[in-house]
Amino acid sequence: MSKQTIKVLHMLGKRPVGGVGTFLKNVHSHLNTEKIQFDYIVGATEPDGEFDQYVKKLGGSIYVLPELGIGNAISYIKELKMFFEKYGSTYDIIHIHTPNIATFGLFFAKRNGINIRIIHSHSARYSDTRLKSFRNFILALPIKKLANKYIACSEDSAEFLFKKQNCIGNVSIIRNAVRLEDYKFSNDSRIQIRERLKIDDYFVIGHVGSFLPVKNHDFIIDIFYEAYKLDNRLLLLLVGTGELESKIRDKVNNLDLEKNVLFLGRRQDVNRLMHAIDLFILPSVFEGLPLVGIEAQVSGLPCIFADTITRELQILKQVSFLSVRSRQDWVKAILEHKSNRVSASEREEGYYNMNFSEFDIKSQTLKLEKLYKNPN
Repeated sequence: MSKQTIKVLHMLGKRPVGGVGTFLKNVHSHLNTEKIQFDYIVGATEPDGEFDQYVKKLGGSIYVLPELGIGNAISYIKELKMFFEKYGSTYDIIHIHTPNIATFGLFFAKRNGINIRIIHSHSARYSDTRLKSFRNFILALPIKKLANKYIACSEDSAEFLFKKQNCIGNVSIIRNAVRLEDYKFSNDSRIQIRERLKIDDYFVIGHVGSFLPVKNHDFIIDIFYEAYKLDNRLLLLLVGTGELESKIRDKVNNLDLEKNVLFLGRRQDVNRLMHAIDLFILPSVFEGLPLVGIEAQVSGLPCIFADTITRELQILKQVSFLSVRSRQDWVKAILEHKSNRVSASEREEGYYNMNFSEFDIKSQTLKLEKLYKNPN
């Protein structure tokens, strides 16, 4: 490795499985690894995972600590301290993606000579409950004094975290971005997947996200049920896994929707599944700038997003933002989209329109590389 290679340590509270993980994998795969090396430190209950394997294939190292919790806070801090005492001096930059652990990482990074210390805001709220939000707010209070560079995925995410820290003027916006060609619509792919899933006769509504409270799966089932009662040629695809999955499966069974709601689990072919979908919905309680919303638009999909999500997400005209306080507005919008399906040629336009946006991973990786090389 060249002596001029910049070594960056990314730090996350948990092994990433959603948007942040996808963003990091996208950036890492487009990185000039001759000039910049990415390594990672994550909290996890398992010693290895899919993200770890991806990192190692790209030549990066990954260090696994226990997840931080109330019961192991002291031991976690001790292990973190030992890690930075052993490896801290080998890194030029620390880039932290989880505010509630940032104070610990930034403190030990500064103590062990890491001069560039970045905190990255990926969300517009601390958590999905008041108690956790208050806890994370307190934990994040020292980051202004410990970090010296600030990144956010959107203006809303910057305003949320860094205005409270009085450092909003020094924030760089690095968009959550994708490899556009991976999501370019293919009608042949659409036909193949819909035949394989036996859903060719349906208007297919899709959602991609972990089964967590923030993703609002209860609301998704409620609006789908109301729409289904008016039109039984609707079908819902749910992609992802998580702690609430069994609860949502029970709800689907209780409503006799088993034949019209498909649970597809965690998938590596989300880009192709997008082709099979007719309408994408994301009624999240809060988000930063959700990567999956970009992926859906690259595929030319009409989208309905919760009005809690930043309008910066909208690139295509067939996108609307609705309040999750009104189920009937969502039901009405779903049925209207069914009556006015977009054509294959309109779907293809999504990719070409996105080429003129700032959500291409190549442009955002270059922007991040420049920041690493010239952080001041």
